[in-house]
Amino acid sequence: MNYSSHTYLVSAIFRITLLGIGLKYPIRDGYSMCGIFGCIGNEAANEVLEGLRKLEYRGYDSAGLAAIFNDEGLGPIETEKTTGFVSELMSKANGRFQGAKISIGHTRWATH
Repeated sequence: MNYSSHTYLVSAIFRITLLGIGLKYPIRDGYSMCGIFGCIGNEAANEVLEGLRKLEYRGYDSAGLAAIFNDEGLGPIETEKTTGFVSELMSKANGRFQGAKISIGHTRWATH
């Protein structure tokens, strides 16, 4: 995976944010139960989906993805979500997110 400096910046921001939020939630088996990955750059959604795949070890029961397709961050936000694995999210997205310039995704445990 080829990360741009923008990817590192966005990822670092979300890691810092998660660290602050993660302290409020219980930790299961030594890992936080949710993951967030963001990217700004060419094919941002593909980078995010790959990042989410690498967060699967944390455990989760659902996943979601959002993307914007222009450089200015304006315009409609395309979204997809699913219960189940990131691979199911990839199948549901079915190539719709190709060419996204800004994207963010998450894996999470539902709170019952």
